[in-house]
Amino acid sequence: MIAKTLHIEEFKLESGAALSNVPVHYHQRGACDGSKPIVWTFHALTANSSPEEWWAGLFSEDGMYAHWDAICVNMLGSPYGSCSPLTHGGMSFPLTTIRDTVKAQLAVASALNIQHINTLLGGSCGGYQALEFAQAFTGSIDHMVLLATGAREMPWNKAIHEAMRLTLKTDPTLEQGDGSRGLQAARAIGMLNYRTAAQFNDAQPDDSEALEDFKAPSYIRYHGQKLVDRFDAACYYKLTEQLDTHHIGRGRGGLQSALGQITVPTLVIGISSDVLIPVAVQEELATNLPNATLKVVDSAYGHDGFLIEYPQINAAIAAFYHE
Repeated sequence: MIAKTLHIEEFKLESGAALSNVPVHYHQRGACDGSKPIVWTFHALTANSSPEEWWAGLFSEDGMYAHWDAICVNMLGSPYGSCSPLTHGGMSFPLTTIRDTVKAQLAVASALNIQHINTLLGGSCGGYQALEFAQAFTGSIDHMVLLATGAREMPWNKAIHEAMRLTLKTDPTLEQGDGSRGLQAARAIGMLNYRTAAQFNDAQPDDSEALEDFKAPSYIRYHGQKLVDRFDAACYYKLTEQLDTHHIGRGRGGLQSALGQITVPTLVIGISSDVLIPVAVQEELATNLPNATLKVVDSAYGHDGFLIEYPQINAAIAAFYHE
């Protein structure tokens, strides 16, 4: 995929605040001129705009979208090239919403003169963006595929995010430094919700005689440091605030009314063991979207199943296209 950046001189946010000289970073594969089907992909919280890197099972080799043209735009607030605390003021970066991020994505679609999209594809908070994009896009969309996502950010998720932000704020370097210790700890909180107790217990067994150096704590520290090495603490803080703004029904007469306006044929995929955005949330989506099909993928990997269970996900999408 080819990395590109759209520059927007003035960008008004949903809150009423405005940003100047706004970069919107994205990756593009193919001409995206209609000669091949286009999949517009929306990334999750800490991913970048190159799905070939983090969704290889869908975008490479035998994946469903290996030979499609593709677009993926980096979220506002992310450290991977779009406007964020790294480009605009650190922790003073203003509140951005999912709708603000989608407004930037719509600007990319306009700049590329894209009026027809074959599939919108998003998992987790990528699904939040896909729903908002479907609401706002004035062109035509053939299909939408939503994985491990919902029509609104639930109180459970907001509580987790607040725990993360409280943890980030305990690091005195968050405001004038790298905030790395806080970011490592906040990621640890997240890891407890991306997988499941059963999966942890099976994957991280300890010697019954051990008194220290246990596998699960080591695993948590490793993944915390792994995020520190590639992400930014202020961006993480601000992105969790953005996720909390998600409600498809805000200003549209409520959730049922807003979802009822999205008539795109939609496949909603839930992960059976997901404790972060459980299947009940996907059931709410599928019930209220007029042309939706629900498929539950059996997985031991919890929320992360949408990034792991490629054979089941590819098969579900293929069956959806042939309905």
